[in-house]
Amino acid sequence: MNPPNDDVLAALARLDQSADFAAVKAWFGENLADERATLTTARDAVTIRRAQGAAGLIDAFLSHANAARDTMEKKRFRGGEHP
Repeated sequence: MNPPNDDVLAALARLDQSADFAAVKAWFGENLADERATLTTARDAVTIRRAQGAAGLIDAFLSHANAARDTMEKKRFRGGEHP
């Protein structure tokens, strides 16, 4: 997953203020837990690789979503203010 650009970070920071987005992030978190559980029980390589990919993508999304506001603040502090 590519890092989010400034427009995406700003959108994630705005969305983070919504109770609806909190529900979406919780749903992603549940799916991440399911994929991690699959990694501990799967025996075939295809299932393991699929679960690794899914878990990595979900984890990256949640990390970016949870850090968006702080990332935007750091960019502003360094002089890269977003309009």
